[in-house]
Amino acid sequence: MITGVCDLEEVASRTAEAYGIDLNAVWWIDRPDRAAVTAGVPGDVMADAIADATDCERYADHAVAVIEQDFPEAMRAGCVLATDDDGQPVALSSSGPIDDTRTLVCSDRELIAVLCRENAELFTHRAINDLYDRAPEHSARYVLSRGQLRFGVVATVALVVGLWLAPIATVGLMLGLTNLFLFSAVLFKLVAVLVGVRKAPAADQLVRPAEKEDIPHYTVLAPVFREPEVVVGLAKALGRLDYPLDRVEILLLIEEEDTETPEALGEHIPGNLFPIIVPASQPQTKPKACNWSLNFARGDHLVIYDAEDAPDPDQLLIALDAFRKPGNEDVLAVQAALDYWNDDYNFITRMFALEYAWWFQFMLPGLSALKVPIPLGGTSNHFRTQALRDLGGWDGFNVTEDADLGVRAAAEGWRIAIIRSFTAEEASSKAKQFVKQRSRWIKGYQQSALVRLRHPIELARTVGFRGLLSFVFLIAGTPFTFLVTPILWLFLFISVVFNPSWLAPMFAGVWGQLAFVNLVVVNAMVIWLNLFACTRRDREKLTGWALLNPVYWMLHSAAAYMATYELIRKPWHWQKTAHGLVTKDHSA
Repeated sequence: MITGVCDLEEVASRTAEAYGIDLNAVWWIDRPDRAAVTAGVPGDVMADAIADATDCERYADHAVAVIEQDFPEAMRAGCVLATDDDGQPVALSSSGPIDDTRTLVCSDRELIAVLCRENAELFTHRAINDLYDRAPEHSARYVLSRGQLRFGVVATVALVVGLWLAPIATVGLMLGLTNLFLFSAVLFKLVAVLVGVRKAPAADQLVRPAEKEDIPHYTVLAPVFREPEVVVGLAKALGRLDYPLDRVEILLLIEEEDTETPEALGEHIPGNLFPIIVPASQPQTKPKACNWSLNFARGDHLVIYDAEDAPDPDQLLIALDAFRKPGNEDVLAVQAALDYWNDDYNFITRMFALEYAWWFQFMLPGLSALKVPIPLGGTSNHFRTQALRDLGGWDGFNVTEDADLGVRAAAEGWRIAIIRSFTAEEASSKAKQFVKQRSRWIKGYQQSALVRLRHPIELARTVGFRGLLSFVFLIAGTPFTFLVTPILWLFLFISVVFNPSWLAPMFAGVWGQLAFVNLVVVNAMVIWLNLFACTRRDREKLTGWALLNPVYWMLHSAAAYMATYELIRKPWHWQKTAHGLVTKDHSA
């Protein structure tokens, strides 16, 4: 038994002095491993020093069984309760000895490792099924509800009967309604962008907290999977964050089968970076990995960055400002803008950069101003950590967990705020990789649409009629648009080249006028959105490329058909995006 409590600051000072570090010049906190981070002392060395000072044994010499408890709270306290082989109580602590309890002092990294080892089954179940267990109707674990299956059967029978009895009228009606929907969806986007132009967040001067004690702890989640080409760059980019080192922790989420990424990282591990191994299980998705990490997240706020991300150094402070602004108490998340550094590499990266420019700088601010659900981006979104836990985290079965969470948050009364801060990314530069990536996004939108439209009346009640329209036009309408666009172009081609007599009645009167409007006006509106994006963030060089947007849409259509196939055959399959295909030295 440990009878006394050592002076942790004295032990840290001795250890830091042995490394030639002046601990008086840094901020002291009551966690030896994080104090070591601040002082530049390796965490395991600090743990060893404290273990020696308290004359206690290291946990590695014992087989312990962790007692189920509130793990996030336990991680914040730096102490996890356990029992040894004899059933006797023991504390695993990175905060030093615990009075009247046998304590095995370890570093934070070791504390995380033993928790992962002893609770793998529990954490895996929570990471995958927590939302489903709470509200199965809000999870994409199953694709169609019974009601949706019945509706689909009835609609299919009606379509077959219509095609049998009146094929020309039926096809004409379907084409007309499709054109009407497409026109309405693009018009809605145009309105949102115009609103966003007026309401786009300004680059306000950053207001720093007056006292360091006023800066809360922040958790950075960095899910990676076979990212040896870019993980060192990620570690360096996160190391440039302008936030007190002892107030930010980086959880690097690594899949169990991924050995390449840790090897590539090598010695490039900041003292506040904690590798977390996510055990192999299905579905193997990013939201599952992020849910796993919520057991260890100690920050009051939390942000996600992808493997290839390089956020503005002051982004965490800007997000903190947004959370603390009067009237923002109901803001669950703050979304920063994404931008591409390889925007002039080839046709795909140029079009991708234009799309992101108008989406993040105008569309999302417009949706925020209209007070409708905002589909979050997959990265650079900052959360109130406890509120995120209360919502059930991410849906482990949804492959665009970000968009789903944005809608779910709106249904629970939370808002999403937009900040003018940027995260640089690498745009997919190969057509095959682009289609794979976009197919995952579109499949996720299809999943989210099917989940929320299981109960459309409830959706309208929780997000309002305007929110329902936004959901239908953006989340449900985007995959639909890409699926039907090639069909409409095919009808146009047949009409111009062959001019069959049976096609003329389908485009007679108002339906024909609407089809013409879609062909000319809608494409012109989308091109205008891209042209308008050229006026911001040094995009003038891409102006001519904006005219090629209809060609870019064809790639989306290919991705949409791939997504639909996967939705039927393997709905949870995660099409991984390849990174490191272009280096910054060769982006031009």
